[in-house]
Amino acid sequence: MKVDRSSDNNVVRLTRDDDSPLNSGGGGGNYGGMEPRVAALEADLKEIKADLKKVLVDLSYLRGKADAMPTTVQLIGFVVAIFVAAGVARYFGH
Repeated sequence: MKVDRSSDNNVVRLTRDDDSPLNSGGGGGNYGGMEPRVAALEADLKEIKADLKKVLVDLSYLRGKADAMPTTVQLIGFVVAIFVAAGVARYFGH
């Protein structure tokens, strides 16, 4: 695709590789071949939206799993509790 500017800076003419013009505004342009491309883009967009919905479902599942995981403070407390229990067992075990 080529962009040609006319001497009037308000007019831009887009041309395809086969040199058929695509006007940038003002009506009367040649948009041949664009309808199938737009339809293909719309179909791709529907697929992207469906994939995005799946990603959001997976993300909410992972967020739920992350919320159920113990925090760092809870893990440190658990390790300290094990050491305290081992110390008490060793102290009273002899």
